[in-house]
Amino acid sequence: MPRAQVNMKDLVFSEDVLPRMIRSGPIVDEYTEILRLGAKDGTEMGLGVVFHDGSTFWVADGVKRLTGQQRMGITRPWVNLKKGSKADAVWYASGANREHGVRLTNKEKRQAADNLVANKSIADNFTDSAMAAQIGVSEGIVRKAHQVFIINTSADGGSPAVPATKTGRDGKQHPTTSRPAGPGPTPKAVEKARKQAEAAGTDPDVAAQKAQIEHLLNGLQSWANKVIKADCLSDDQRETFRTTLDDMRGPFRDALDELQEQLR
Repeated sequence: MPRAQVNMKDLVFSEDVLPRMIRSGPIVDEYTEILRLGAKDGTEMGLGVVFHDGSTFWVADGVKRLTGQQRMGITRPWVNLKKGSKADAVWYASGANREHGVRLTNKEKRQAADNLVANKSIADNFTDSAMAAQIGVSEGIVRKAHQVFIINTSADGGSPAVPATKTGRDGKQHPTTSRPAGPGPTPKAVEKARKQAEAAGTDPDVAAQKAQIEHLLNGLQSWANKVIKADCLSDDQRETFRTTLDDMRGPFRDALDELQEQLR
């Protein structure tokens, strides 16, 4: 990876790229103290990783080191500079602590999953399984993040288009056989929810989103009922399935409660 000096003021530390945004606290204080005691250019501590897309310098690793250098007044730090898009930076950052450094906390792993599914270039080209492998988490964590993302971004009563193929965790192209979430309610159902909200003097957009989430939640329950009725699970597997189902329903219910509050 080529080394280069960049202007500190040009570096972008973005939460939708970095799952861990620690720019204060004991660890940063420690890095700053090391610099103060003699590691003047910061290279002794290892270099941060930065992606340049032609206009923006996206920090993908080494936040604490770079923050310590910034505190010490270093205006042109040395970094490992790579040519690449914001999506490249998001992908790299999500796996930067998988095999070295301080492991991501559970909250940071969820943030990494959120960042991956929210980046269209990544979500359109990689399966949930491939994204999970990059972070070093179970596929369920990414799948849940994907479901919540779709709920929060769907506004037209339908589901986002899905590419014909995506890159799997084996690096090969695989047909996209299923959508990340079921189809949304019909435009007629959404329009009915809007009209009812207007008649009640509440926000029609919030009502439409609530109708979307209710439809997804009902679809999830319908699918679960079919799995249970198929009688293909042992008692232990059925119990595990129900527990997992409850975990999956949680974000839907939380979103519904929040929207219901807005409609009051």
